[in-house]
Amino acid sequence: MVSDTIIDLPTRDEIRYCITDTQEFLSRISPHFKEKEFSRNEFTQTIYFNNEEQTVPFGVSLKARRYIYSPDPSIDENFEYFFDEKIGSGNKKTKKRTKIRFGDISSYVNQNYNFLGVPLRPYFMVVYHRNHYVPADENGIRLTLDIDMDYFFLPGNKKNVLDAVYIGHENTYSRLEVKEKNRTQSSEHIKHIVDEMNLIPIISKKCKAYYFVDKYNKSMFGKPFVNELPEYEIESKLAAESEETFHKVKDLFRNGYKGFVLSRHYPYTVESSSIHRYYEHGGSVFKVLFKGNSASVKEKTNRIILIDPLNVDCIFSVNERKVDMTPEELQNVLAGHMEGEIYKAKKCFYLTNEDTGRFYHVSFDRCSTEKDALCQMEVEYTGNFSIQENPNIFCCCKRP
Repeated sequence: MVSDTIIDLPTRDEIRYCITDTQEFLSRISPHFKEKEFSRNEFTQTIYFNNEEQTVPFGVSLKARRYIYSPDPSIDENFEYFFDEKIGSGNKKTKKRTKIRFGDISSYVNQNYNFLGVPLRPYFMVVYHRNHYVPADENGIRLTLDIDMDYFFLPGNKKNVLDAVYIGHENTYSRLEVKEKNRTQSSEHIKHIVDEMNLIPIISKKCKAYYFVDKYNKSMFGKPFVNELPEYEIESKLAAESEETFHKVKDLFRNGYKGFVLSRHYPYTVESSSIHRYYEHGGSVFKVLFKGNSASVKEKTNRIILIDPLNVDCIFSVNERKVDMTPEELQNVLAGHMEGEIYKAKKCFYLTNEDTGRFYHVSFDRCSTEKDALCQMEVEYTGNFSIQENPNIFCCCKRP
């Protein structure tokens, strides 16, 4: 049986931040916000639906959720879950919630959503501790604070704890989510605290889970390779109309095309996200990439257009330098003037040239601001399987 459930903020803006000093943050919000009990169980188990082709579009989130008294990754198809359908781009989201037995969710999802004809299934899971905070005298805004996030992969239609494979953990910081229907005085309080504490933006738990899934798959199925040009990118970028273009391109190579095939050992579609901010310093602008509680500066120089047989001038080489920032350096950057922010969502797959052993990264990128979006297809040289000297080997993931 499926029944709709009323939620407090069905249409809202969502903004996420990383908090390294949780007690300091709670102390600062205490004059303006109070903790609210949404459930007697303080742990949350959230199961996201997708498939190996990652056909769920950007901006769509399909997830089953239940509140539990301890961090338990087990799944029982007879338990009732809340099924959340969240749709939106940028920070603006619309959410619908129904109550349904877990064993019926896959049928419900596939009856209501058909993304390129590939069935959706429980794909990965996040288990975490969550607290809620609301203003004492205002409506329209709610804060959630998540800590101790455990991530699990569900490799197939599995239903018990033995089939939930642990893939990662976040425990050195908390995740703040600000959910608001409209701007209020409490919104201004939070903005002031965010600025004072120099809180950094963070990708969602769903996006972090995709990172852990890819890391796990590479540890299981990756092959040694060598990048002969580690400090250079050789790539081509072309405008794309929509995400559907990406899937059509991948279909083109399933049976091979002009010597190129999907990498047989790693045919997966990989999804990832990052937040790019541009800061002014010393008269120049530079880009900072945020993922989790870390950040890095990326600099590209010496861009050279390469000669190609069709003379389309879309293939180029660029010298790339990426430097991880210390927490102290990051705080200095955050104190500077921000010129702009871009949210980048990516889907990619890998191609192999069977004659040369070289392989390539083919991706669809959607770079968006609150007002606009740019979609591109990109092909980038990645490395060579046929060279075995000093290989770069995908590393394994171990539980702490």
